[in-house]
Amino acid sequence: VNIMEIEFLITAIGIDTTKLTNKVENEDSYVINQLFGSKFINIEKFNNDIDIIKKEKLNITGLNMNDLLRKDYKEDIVDVSNVDKKVGISSVGYNFQYLFDLYGGAENVGSTINEWAKDQKLDYVCVMTAFTNNNGEFSREFCISGEHSKETSENLQDGLKLELIEENNGILYYRQLAVDKSRKF
Repeated sequence: VNIMEIEFLITAIGIDTTKLTNKVENEDSYVINQLFGSKFINIEKFNNDIDIIKKEKLNITGLNMNDLLRKDYKEDIVDVSNVDKKVGISSVGYNFQYLFDLYGGAENVGSTINEWAKDQKLDYVCVMTAFTNNNGEFSREFCISGEHSKETSENLQDGLKLELIEENNGILYYRQLAVDKSRKF
């Protein structure tokens, strides 16, 4: 194992845990302690690398809405009332209003999300946003589209603390008050 490989691998932990300040799991701590306690990792370089990668992760210059949905995307099969459903979740670093402004309005964004779901053969599509609001506070929003999406979002209500912002094009857009919950919820 060479130093560049170690730096590359360790940076993923730093990004997922916001420089080891958020959602640090036992495995993360173990690996970090092993490497930081060694000659392999320079903490200043580690922090600088994460800052650079985070900045680039938020760079959406030249991306259309489909590209943005694909950029940080996970897909899974979940059991809903004993029926397997294909769910796709895209994570985005901007709020919905910013996306509406950038991509031609809520109608355009909604059409693209629904078309994306159709192309991916999804039963449900969700977009989860994470961003810093105008007051400097970490914030999240959530949208869902698919058959029974209203009932599904009601089932998520207790965990995510959802507040309806808008309904457009069959998509429910919510402000997520439980900002500590991510798609790993």
